[in-house]
Amino acid sequence: MSHLLARKNPIRRIQRSFSLAFLSLLLVAANIAAPRKSISTEPDIFTKCWEYKVNAKLDVGPAVDTISVYFLDDENRLNGVDLAAGTKLWSSEIGGKVVSNLLVLEDSILFVTSSQLDASNPVSKTMLRAISRRTGITDWSAEVVSSPLMWIGSVGGNVIAVGSDGMVSASANGGGKLIWQTDLKSRVTAMPYFNKSGIEIGTEKNEVLNVAGSDGLVRVDWKAKYLPTAVLLDPNGRLVVGDERGNFMSVSSGGDRIWGFRNGAQISSATLYGSDYVAASYDNFLYKLSRSGDVKWKRRLSGRVNDGPFILGDTAVVSVVGTGSVYVLDLKKGKISNRIEVGDEVSLRVAAAANGSGFAIAGPAGISYFSSTKCLAK
Repeated sequence: MSHLLARKNPIRRIQRSFSLAFLSLLLVAANIAAPRKSISTEPDIFTKCWEYKVNAKLDVGPAVDTISVYFLDDENRLNGVDLAAGTKLWSSEIGGKVVSNLLVLEDSILFVTSSQLDASNPVSKTMLRAISRRTGITDWSAEVVSSPLMWIGSVGGNVIAVGSDGMVSASANGGGKLIWQTDLKSRVTAMPYFNKSGIEIGTEKNEVLNVAGSDGLVRVDWKAKYLPTAVLLDPNGRLVVGDERGNFMSVSSGGDRIWGFRNGAQISSATLYGSDYVAASYDNFLYKLSRSGDVKWKRRLSGRVNDGPFILGDTAVVSVVGTGSVYVLDLKKGKISNRIEVGDEVSLRVAAAANGSGFAIAGPAGISYFSSTKCLAK
């Protein structure tokens, strides 16, 4: 019997060898099929067209139109870089500190500067400036009421400037002549929403005000319990408001609350995506909500949203505070398509192209442009 068992042992060893080999093949196949945990440095649906080496100033975000990317460098110059080739077009000394966003209109880039106080300049001036998109030469400038922070937008052909202290003014786009000026008598608590006929503004009085673009007339659109921190007007005239306590509400054109959603932290932004809304909160989440207030998905990021979300087709692009990261998300499913990183723990700045086909990222080492279509020939 022992002799027979001895003869069977080699067969058993062979069977075990085959079993181990087969198991190894299964494990290899599983590793190949499984999604990789590492994230590439470029989004799959966007192509990195070029990178322009420069020390960008990151306290003011870039702007992109159909021909150029515009941004400030660390020497306080406004630069224009060709969108197709990634080459420098012009550079312009602007003087003073930029205290607003960059607004691209038909022929000009507009922004607000505040002059620095010193012995030779004891009185600070705040100027609305228009720079030629093609040459970088100043077209015109006009003085506006000073404010620590300002937002500018175009309404009815005029340039509207909203100061964080509550002063709102309209200037003619072409010379800067003052059209009207309104004091809200309250500090602004949310980025203003500029639309075709006016501006929606959240204030320290827990109100959302509508300022008419034609004459500056003010009306109360919504009186809230808490500070409004994000405002939006949808195509149906319904107001959407996010507040400091994480409430996200829809309000009818008549001022009636339609529905409300509550999350865990302050709502920082709200954006339209087709018939839905995309909201960002201070607990690092992005939410997609239906027009009736149902949560379709939520996605946690590595930090708070800094710029965005910028909607490009069915994709959202967001930068995250202090991480050196930009996320690209599939808006249909809420999945992260990819993540772009620069390696430095900074807050990158993002701007979407005017044609909706790409975006620019400003970082400490340069400007990069990504496109969802074929990169233009250099």
